[in-house]
Amino acid sequence: RILAWFRAHRPRFRHLKAAAGCSLLGVVSCTSMLRTLVGLLLTTLATAAPRPHIVFIVVDDLGYHNLHAPPHHANPEIHSPAMARLAREGIVLTNYYACQICGPSRASLLTGRLPGHGISEAMFSPATPRGYNRNLTMLPTKLRQAGYATHALGKWHCGFWQRSFLPTSRGFDTFTGYLSGAEDHFDQTTSDKCRQSTVHATDLWHDDGNGPSGGRPAYEMNGTYDTYTYTQKAVDIIKSHSSISEARPMFLYFAMHNVHGPMQVDQRFEDLYDKTIFPRRRTLNGMVSAADESLANITDALEMAGIADNTLLIMVSDNGGPVVEGSGQWSLANNYPLRGGKYSHFEGGIRVVSMARYPRLLSARAGTLWHGLMHVSDWYATLCHLAGVDATDSGLGKVPIDSINVWPGLATGGDSPRTELIVGMAGGTKGAYRFGSWKLLVGKQMGPWVGRFYPNYSTPSTDFQPFMHDCLPGCLYDLRADPAEDVNLFRTRPIVAQGLLGRYRTLVAQLSKPDADGDMEPGAKDQRTDPESCRLAQESGWWQPWSREVGTELDTIHMV
Repeated sequence: RILAWFRAHRPRFRHLKAAAGCSLLGVVSCTSMLRTLVGLLLTTLATAAPRPHIVFIVVDDLGYHNLHAPPHHANPEIHSPAMARLAREGIVLTNYYACQICGPSRASLLTGRLPGHGISEAMFSPATPRGYNRNLTMLPTKLRQAGYATHALGKWHCGFWQRSFLPTSRGFDTFTGYLSGAEDHFDQTTSDKCRQSTVHATDLWHDDGNGPSGGRPAYEMNGTYDTYTYTQKAVDIIKSHSSISEARPMFLYFAMHNVHGPMQVDQRFEDLYDKTIFPRRRTLNGMVSAADESLANITDALEMAGIADNTLLIMVSDNGGPVVEGSGQWSLANNYPLRGGKYSHFEGGIRVVSMARYPRLLSARAGTLWHGLMHVSDWYATLCHLAGVDATDSGLGKVPIDSINVWPGLATGGDSPRTELIVGMAGGTKGAYRFGSWKLLVGKQMGPWVGRFYPNYSTPSTDFQPFMHDCLPGCLYDLRADPAEDVNLFRTRPIVAQGLLGRYRTLVAQLSKPDADGDMEPGAKDQRTDPESCRLAQESGWWQPWSREVGTELDTIHMV
């Protein structure tokens, strides 16, 4: 196969014919040439060889310093041997970015668009009559076109007010999980407020493959720590897939609830930590260890099924860990040495944990770091490439994908094809733009710093106004020299500052489509929650789709 590849691409290297090796080319050009050669070779092998199984794990709200996976993520207080193994046997992505909050990050991953460009930058509560743009083709639909079996577990948070927003309507064959953004880890209940009434109901949905009309509340599954439930389902899917069809590739999307609040964990995980550790930090550490055990069980299941070598195993966080909640209360996560956290466009809010292992093609790069720039949306084009399906998604009601296939850089350790990045638009009033090592911030940002061990006994326990940083018209940082975003260079480097600010505004003008979400019913912009949702949840005890879709096959579905 390799000889055939060289013959097919011989014209690209004809200029090397007279050379005895790299000596005539110089070190720099030789290195560049070899990286190009290896990248082309790996790309060819990736498309010619059997398509990989893809297991994509999102650990919710995982902080940059809330794991021990050395050398890059080194917090020896944390017990996370499976994550350490993933870093040791895979690649750690050190410049991987997501949205500052969870819902848009998931939508960006699944649609290949930047939040604000055809998908909302907002999150949805259980009773909100909204969801992410149904006009856009989600990643599982693309992978199904390539012959993949597609399964989703855990957190959805992409809308469910109508059944056409459910996972099995967006390309997944099966789904077991919760539809909103958070719930009680043990009994799977969550609340929302309609008018002046707060409704408390169970959020757990199951669809075993009968399509969007077949899903129902998972009556028999609630009452167990949810990480156990979803992990067992993941293991069962891996086992059944291996025994049913070795030839058919699998896409398993597992969006964990851990380590998102409420801060709850089985006592045995807290017991892994010394009782002298600050109690709230000890609870979060235990939640990380629970997530780590889940990763270990899934990794073991892949090996027992005999498909680990041909599985691309990815683990990421959806956003930075919450150092400060939106309410202003200090939270528990730690993104050291990065500044800020969830809800913020400082590095701690958007530069997040990301690791990938693929033994069949990436074993030579095991234990390495990749410093190439990547955004969560780039998984869309990258995974489509590995699956052998066109990532283009055009047509009526669609905006072009923003996703870039970064496989050539990731596979070789070379430069990323992504050279710039915008995170957050809000009409140009709040966001971030990165080009090279330069980072521009716009708008008011929560930007506290924390130390290596946070929270601790000196952390205030009462609510107070967190540290707010006013980046108007902008703040400028050189991340190579100042990764903690400590020194604002906006006024001392005016040419760079104005250049980046101009580019940010240009991208916002080009990409921002606030009225092209395709994700809401008329009037929903002024309607945070729908009383009908709360009425149905109160009567049935379960959160579920509540709005009929007139004129479609879903119009006659009985809402259980």
